[in-house]
Amino acid sequence: MLEDHIDVVYPPHMRPCAKMRCEETAAASVAVRYVDRTAIVEPLSPERDPNLLDLCEAHASGLTAPRGWRLLDQRPALEDAEAGVQISA
Repeated sequence: MLEDHIDVVYPPHMRPCAKMRCEETAAASVAVRYVDRTAIVEPLSPERDPNLLDLCEAHASGLTAPRGWRLLDQRPALEDAEAGVQISA
């Protein structure tokens, strides 16, 4: 055990995107279930979880599943407040 070790806790609004060289703030968490070959995009988890991949909005929205896998986006739909139009996330 490291005596001088300090745990760094990022508030949800300060967690960085996990993509290399991306400086954006994480907006979604991605879980991977190997058993049924499914990647699940969810709203950003309240706390950092080493089993999840935190991505910014652009990277989470551009995520594609490998051949033979499913991608489930379980984030709530974004609503444009001015137009009242539903935009799927």
